[in-house]
Amino acid sequence: MEKRIKLLYAEDSTDWATMIGQLLTPNGFVVRVAKDGDEALKLFRTDLPDMVLLDIDLPGRNGWELIREFKQEKEWIPVVLYSSFFDSKRISEAFGLGAEDFLSKTCPPEEL
Repeated sequence: MEKRIKLLYAEDSTDWATMIGQLLTPNGFVVRVAKDGDEALKLFRTDLPDMVLLDIDLPGRNGWELIREFKQEKEWIPVVLYSSFFDSKRISEAFGLGAEDFLSKTCPPEEL
């Protein structure tokens, strides 16, 4: 049997979380959703994911703080930012903190 990828998705929008879960689950992912940054850190620590999909603007700890925390604890963890708020400065900052990729929520869902 093929190994499923454990994905932690930090997203405060229930609609986005549902849509992404429905898109990724049939494609080999087990998606755990955290509705805020504090819950994301708790889930990260209690059930280490294979990768993280991360909104930037979250209640509690924001995406920038979470990248720092995740990379400090598990430097190897792949983190992909998925946000509608982006510009070249934010993208550069994300990569400087250790994010592996940055996708805009305006991209086609298949690209994710």
